[in-house]
Amino acid sequence: MSIDEYINVMKLKVGGKKQSGRIEDIKTDKVPDKDGNILPKIILVVNTETNTFKIDEAWVYNKDNILKPQGLWLKLDSRGSINAISTLAKVMDFIGVESISDLVGAQIELYPKPNGFLALIACKHQMFEV
Repeated sequence: MSIDEYINVMKLKVGGKKQSGRIEDIKTDKVPDKDGNILPKIILVVNTETNTFKIDEAWVYNKDNILKPQGLWLKLDSRGSINAISTLAKVMDFIGVESISDLVGAQIELYPKPNGFLALIACKHQMFEV
């Protein structure tokens, strides 16, 4: 390593946790929920500047107004529409789209869950402003 390369390496800093990406594709999978029921789950294929990720959770406020990652379960109401209080509906509302297919091409932000895996940001919170 040359002295110039060494100096450049020594100037490197730790990057931020938040990553920007673009939804390139949408897939579905059948996954057991916490009760063992097999349910459909939406999986977003997201490209960032460094990698491609499969995202199946989003940071949202739950029913107790606690911020936490929640699964992108495909929950339908009695009319066959996406349940308005589901995580998927919250994601679509935050991004500003009306149908699941409209998510393709959307610019989004990702933030790691406590286990290090990324989840989509679908709400405002000071944790994401850093």
